[in-house]
Amino acid sequence: MKQKSPKLSVLALIALTVAPPAWAMPPEYQVNVREGCRQAVAGAYLKAYDEKERTASYQAALKEQVASLKEALTTAQTAAKAAATQAAGHDFDATLAAKRDDTAVVVKTLTLQMADYQQMMAKNAPEIEAKAAAEKRLRAAIETVFQFTRTGDLKDGGYPTQLAYRSPCPKYRALCPLPAKDREALTALKIEGGLPEACQKYSGQSHLP
Repeated sequence: MKQKSPKLSVLALIALTVAPPAWAMPPEYQVNVREGCRQAVAGAYLKAYDEKERTASYQAALKEQVASLKEALTTAQTAAKAAATQAAGHDFDATLAAKRDDTAVVVKTLTLQMADYQQMMAKNAPEIEAKAAAEKRLRAAIETVFQFTRTGDLKDGGYPTQLAYRSPCPKYRALCPLPAKDREALTALKIEGGLPEACQKYSGQSHLP
């Protein structure tokens, strides 16, 4: 008579489900999906932060250029007015006429350049507001699961913010599921239209019984 295989005990089954050895884990769980998710979210935030900073820096550069052109234009207008007055006070003089025409061309050129930069500023202004709002919304959503830590302004241009889970993970733990509330918040997090793959995997891992 063939002997039946003994059934796994409930405790043994739970042990395999909650903390299986590496060789028994699905491929997606053999990597640190918790850290992969954190890095994906941090990367998305830094991208949004970069875009916000880029549009703001661009506007500042345009404003500085307009100010410089305005100063140059004032000087050019003064020179053009003086040249025109001088040319008008004499019988025709080729040198004075050329100086009058040249200074008038400089005024026209600077005026057109300043108008172009002012137009670029006006076009970029809504972009600044949009990028700042997008970064603010994303940060608020991320903060439901993660917390930002400002470490101070860095002289090397690095980012002064660190991102960490609000729910800590004990050391040497194979799986570190999120609390139900954090898991639901993570699942609802939308980055560029959806949840990063690593976060999808981590959310599914956190839902394991």
